[in-house]
Amino acid sequence: MDVNERNRIVKFGLVGIGNTITDFLIYTCLIWFNSPFIIANAVAFLLANIQGYVVNAKFTFSNSTSSESLSLQTYSRYLMGHLGSLVFGTAIIAVTISTLGPFTAKPIAVAAGFCLNYFVSKRFVFNKAGGQDKVACDRERPPPTYSTTMLGSDHDE
Repeated sequence: MDVNERNRIVKFGLVGIGNTITDFLIYTCLIWFNSPFIIANAVAFLLANIQGYVVNAKFTFSNSTSSESLSLQTYSRYLMGHLGSLVFGTAIIAVTISTLGPFTAKPIAVAAGFCLNYFVSKRFVFNKAGGQDKVACDRERPPPTYSTTMLGSDHDE
């Protein structure tokens, strides 16, 4: 992993901390007002998601985004990608809330979604190549080489 990628992951993490604070504060307020945890989690997620989109576009991925980075089309990709994280996080909360409580279950769900969110943002939202940009976990592999024997050219049929 190169220095630029490492810096981008750190920036993404810092933005994520801000988003997590926003998400958790909204979730907490809604839980205190007796909102069902599913609604509280969805509303908190959506508001933190909008915040994350704007800050990531301007701060984390600013070198790799085009001039349309703050467009409805780009936000739609960001939102659609991160809805998977919402479903994943809500499932984690649903499974753990009865034993851990809502305020322990939520941070576990947030932590579990970090890698998924980074992958989606880097690969499908804020990239130069329309989804072809490589992420840290993608390694360049040389194309396979084939001998004429492997391709079956020895055999005339």
